Amino acid sequence: MDTKMFEEYQAKLLEWQKKFFDSCLENMGDYKLPETWEKAVEYQEKMVTNYMEAQESASKMVLDSQKKLWEQYFESVRKQSAAAAA
Repeated sequence: MDTKMFEEYQAKLLEWQKKFFDSCLENMGDYKLPETWEKAVEYQEKMVTNYMEAQESASKMVLDSQKKLWEQYFESVRKQSAAAAA
């Protein structure tokens, strides 16, 4: 298989893509997103991520508490049943 032809095709494609994106960016001019907008989006993303992590932690704590409560309940019931049977 002739890899030179593939490499030439790939190089031309990359060159075309670079020209295309450079042209798009030049023509955007004032339509570029301002830096403050990008920072705002990043801040929102971090807030959502932190909120989801906090929600996950809270859910785990609630489930762990319920699990312990029910374990203690059934342990207590078994002890009372054993004491009543004796």
